[in-house]
Amino acid sequence: MAEIFDDFEKTKTEHQQVEKNLHRNLRPDKLEQEPSIVKENDSNKATWVDSGIKNVPLNKIDVSDSYVKSPEDFKKVPHNEMVNGFKVLEEEVRPDVEKGATADRFRVRDQARGIEYPNGSQRVYDAFYGHDAIRLEYDGEKYRVINGYHRLYIAQELGLSTVPARVIEQHT
Repeated sequence: MAEIFDDFEKTKTEHQQVEKNLHRNLRPDKLEQEPSIVKENDSNKATWVDSGIKNVPLNKIDVSDSYVKSPEDFKKVPHNEMVNGFKVLEEEVRPDVEKGATADRFRVRDQARGIEYPNGSQRVYDAFYGHDAIRLEYDGEKYRVINGYHRLYIAQELGLSTVPARVIEQHT
């Protein structure tokens, strides 16, 4: 019984570390430098590593188990609002992030334009590069979705070739 409890506590601690790493709002230019061990699987000695935000080819992401099948499946954020968010992503946010911009730049820009957070570029930044980023697991063969089916549906609908996402990779 003590062994089961010890295993439970170890798994609980590993889970807490995964959650801590996934929910940190890290600067994209510093992601590769952060401590990244997420969890270790004793059965096959695999280590899962938070590789940070990457532009992932959309055709390499397995969305076969997605529950998002049509625009009617958008409840929390309306479909058209997400499409507009992708427009901001492609025209403003992604190009600026590639030049080193962080959340602060988008916050300041939104303030200068008189745009509140729900309608601004900082919200789009957070949805793709911040604490709300799409999260994927990569086992060396395919990317599995942890979070982000709605955004991936829109990306496919718009014909994008890549999408920014936080990638957790398996290393053996």
